[in-house]
Amino acid sequence: MDDIPPEDRHDFIRQVFKGCTEGEIDEWVKILSAFFNAEGSINHAASRLFMHKNTLQYKLNKLSETTGHNPRKLSDAALFYLALRFLK
Repeated sequence: MDDIPPEDRHDFIRQVFKGCTEGEIDEWVKILSAFFNAEGSINHAASRLFMHKNTLQYKLNKLSETTGHNPRKLSDAALFYLALRFLK
């Protein structure tokens, strides 16, 4: 991953999080990190984020509507996971 130029990584992140501001991307990173660390469990991720599971579901649906990528769908989750790796 270190061989990928920073500008290409940035372009990929902007494509995955299209329609999101930098501040929103920071918030999505926190949410998606908890979601992936919980292996996709809404209950566990919501607990880690100190929010109700319905709130987390609402936020994940909002992310899907905004970006066109659903983090609960395996193929789209891979895009978000790679974007998170590029951000680290």
